[in-house]
Amino acid sequence: VAASRDGRAVVAWESSVGGPVMAAARAPDGAWSPSHTLSGRGAAAPRVAMSPQGAVAVWDAPGPGGRSQVEVAGERNGTWAPATALGTPEGSSPLKPRIAAGADGTVAVAWRTRRGLGVAVRTPGGTWSEDSVPGAHSVFELDVAVGRGGLVAVTWSATVASGRPLLTALRRPGGEWTAPEDLSARADVVSAPRIAAVGAGFAAVWTVRPDEDHEIVRAATTRGDAWGSAVTLAPVAPRALGLPRPPGPPTTGPSLAADGDAAVAAWSRGRGGGQQTAMVSRHAGGAWSAPRPVGDAPSSGWPAVADGGVVAFEELRGSALRVAVGRDGTSTCCAVASPPRVEASAPSAAPVGDGTLVAWQNSNTGGVAASVARGCG
Repeated sequence: VAASRDGRAVVAWESSVGGPVMAAARAPDGAWSPSHTLSGRGAAAPRVAMSPQGAVAVWDAPGPGGRSQVEVAGERNGTWAPATALGTPEGSSPLKPRIAAGADGTVAVAWRTRRGLGVAVRTPGGTWSEDSVPGAHSVFELDVAVGRGGLVAVTWSATVASGRPLLTALRRPGGEWTAPEDLSARADVVSAPRIAAVGAGFAAVWTVRPDEDHEIVRAATTRGDAWGSAVTLAPVAPRALGLPRPPGPPTTGPSLAADGDAAVAAWSRGRGGGQQTAMVSRHAGGAWSAPRPVGDAPSSGWPAVADGGVVAFEELRGSALRVAVGRDGTSTCCAVASPPRVEASAPSAAPVGDGTLVAWQNSNTGGVAASVARGCG
């Protein structure tokens, strides 16, 4: 889900195993458009971002000869343009595209290629300009963000002989790339990298697995174009044996977003034989806060953080899952109006007007639902 502060929003999803990708748009008055088919069959893993010019969605799609390719489509006032392909179709593995939009209207898409990391950037009012990240090889996971003035940041984990380190590079508005910078130790096994534009710079979070039984959440931030040293936010305990697995497609890794000039991250951690959502924040020039719980009930799955510091997570109540919303700095949560006895999983959140739009999968039906939670601020 992606949204603008005036209440416009778009939700995109994979309609069933094997696609197609669908989307629905929300007007500022809260009215939803009919679902729109964006892709052909075989498409998967859609992502969506909202720019001042409208929403843009990207997904994995089957290309000529059974090869994989990236497709993208733009929306304006509820009307979608036809999908177009980015990059060159290659291989059969998912390309894992990610998308981000900046306040100035710049949109960036990044995806895996056999040679490294492909990037396409669309400037405000312009067309897509395709590129690749110099020095990026053996990409495993990735993320992308767009900062002030159209500065694009890409982060990725790379499979090397000694481990899976985390690297990052910046693309200036003129198209010049900085050299890849390693934010982790070369022997680290990094997973779930996330990057977000925060204030005048960027923040990144990721997990490191030092052994088979533990994961650690790490983070780094920029000052200008330079990354600071990575810090440990908290260890993450593995899921306790016997805890029910959330239904529906799993989400993985910490989530990250901006709250003004602050970075906010959240993840699930062990608590009394179960899991609880925890969050941290960092204001510009400051240090990361200590992890604090969101809500007072056990949770399951991985949370989603929306700009504005709102956290959507799956709260475990009895034998079902309930989506709730917590806000940085408070100890209470306001519940999303999900129907009773519905197992809601894989939440995604975005701020709209005076509330937070939360979309989730209805695991009973396989459908997608959404509602606005208010009073969390």
